[in-house]
Amino acid sequence: MKYMLIFASAVTLAVASPHRGLVDPGAAGPAPAPEPIAIGPAILDYEPIAIGPVPVEQPIVPAPAPVLPEEIAPPVAPAPAPVGSPLVQIILNINSPVSGPGIVVPQPPIEVAPADPVQVVDSAPEPVQIGPAIVPEPVAIGVPILPPPAVVIPEELN
Repeated sequence: MKYMLIFASAVTLAVASPHRGLVDPGAAGPAPAPEPIAIGPAILDYEPIAIGPVPVEQPIVPAPAPVLPEEIAPPVAPAPAPVGSPLVQIILNINSPVSGPGIVVPQPPIEVAPADPVQVVDSAPEPVQIGPAIVPEPVAIGVPILPPPAVVIPEELN
């Protein structure tokens, strides 16, 4: 049954095309029948696009909008909570059996390695002698070649 369904869907996909016929397979497989493709700018047969402000047929007279008084309701305070019930309730089951990992097992203390003894020295060590400083010679760059400055064009050429 499933093979018949697969075959029927393959035939349906092969037949589903705008020209109501089977498509001849090409070098890359089945291809739709060629249709002329328009190349170039789109030609609009509509009215030209208007650029600029919109013409208004009737003059618009600005008038202030009527301001009507609003009735403001007094703020409603929430109902007070009953005195006997707190907002947060904490339940402690002290006498109940432990159901999870609540037992603490003592661990042996971590041993710290002893530090090396400090050596006390009466005199400071001799400083290291550094040779004379080597200063590189400055490099002569020469005269740089700059591009020509911009020329201002007269207003008539703009």
